[in-house]
Amino acid sequence: MPRNRLEHALAALILTGVAYAAWHLASAGFLPVPFFVDNADTYMDWFNTAWWSRDRGTYDVWRSIYPPLSFLFLRMFGIDRCYAGDALAARDCDGLGVAALWAFWLIDLWLIARIYARTDRATALPRTIALGFGLPMLFGLERGNLAIVCLAPFMLAFGPLVRAAWQRWLAAAVAINFKPYLIVAIMPALLRRKWRWFEGALIATAIVYAISWGLFGRGTPAEIATNSILFAQAIKPVVAWKDALAGGSYNVLASVLAGPLPVSSAIGSDAVARAAVAIPVAIHTAQALIALAALMAWLRPGAIPAHRMTALAIAFALITNEAGLYALIFFLYLLFLERWSGIGRIVALVCGYLICLPFDLWITPLYPIVQQSWLGGAAVTVDDALTLGPLVRPGLVIVASIALSLSTIAAAWRALIADRPHRLPMLALA
Repeated sequence: MPRNRLEHALAALILTGVAYAAWHLASAGFLPVPFFVDNADTYMDWFNTAWWSRDRGTYDVWRSIYPPLSFLFLRMFGIDRCYAGDALAARDCDGLGVAALWAFWLIDLWLIARIYARTDRATALPRTIALGFGLPMLFGLERGNLAIVCLAPFMLAFGPLVRAAWQRWLAAAVAINFKPYLIVAIMPALLRRKWRWFEGALIATAIVYAISWGLFGRGTPAEIATNSILFAQAIKPVVAWKDALAGGSYNVLASVLAGPLPVSSAIGSDAVARAAVAIPVAIHTAQALIALAALMAWLRPGAIPAHRMTALAIAFALITNEAGLYALIFFLYLLFLERWSGIGRIVALVCGYLICLPFDLWITPLYPIVQQSWLGGAAVTVDDALTLGPLVRPGLVIVASIALSLSTIAAAWRALIADRPHRLPMLALA
């Protein structure tokens, strides 16, 4: 199938999934899987954080690992009087917070459309649909996660709309102060010998942190470092399938395979045993190939698109540590900047579209749960189920990472051979 027809077909499938989710919400009173199964918890990533932004225990009681910018932002885009009670009461009162969340999604959508139209008009529409209405974005929107807010400065920092270096540094600094794991996004500048860009972004990140720390009055480097160490050392057992549904990597699923859920009876004990061996091999293979791609990009940075190594750096972080399903929007944004040519890029792009599909397939039912649906405004019975998405989606991220890495290695190798045909390629360091 030609490129345009295939991409448009996949985008249409994504919109079909969105339409089904909307119909399910209207008829059953709650969103179907793969959306978060706790239907009473809609938007609570936003309102729990907003509540703690107004409490002195942000870092010593709640043990937040995030810099102060997120808390300052949520205090700015919220109604203070709504937080006299608990976070659930604040959600029912703070209409400004909900409006801000949806406004930033619309800003994201506008930026996505502009950037993709400038990159390739032929694929702009399906890729805008995939990222703007795909599962990771809608999952983040339903959770009220600040990844929705963070995506806008991230796209300005790593996109074609902003030219001035200092503006891109500032945008990158804001994104990193919202989501610190995005610090990896500025590392590829070193591979391209962009020393000044790296230093500028790093200094801007420190300045944004210092200003927000001073304004917020707490969130010292020592507090954040201590909380990060405690968070890394903490063992969080999976107590419900929802933990895997919300995951974007195999880190959570590993606990599910070893846990009490009836995975073995559903897919067979042999399949579970093979997965327990294959998953670490796949993760380490992707990590090794991304590292090799980084080395090759260092040898021939001009042969590799600037966004490619940023995408791979983020992919490395996402497959190594669990950051949540919504965190995939940063990787997918960069992935959809790729041209539809070459086996590696085509495989990666198809994986990206499949990750964005906002529906899931049941493997086996688990048990019915009676919940209070906030969106539906009533008690509902949710048929919890073991589904295919959490088993496959992290694998698609790994496959896309491997495919992009191989494409990068091949492009850099061809450049090395073309530049120095009579010398050993590994000696061509110029």
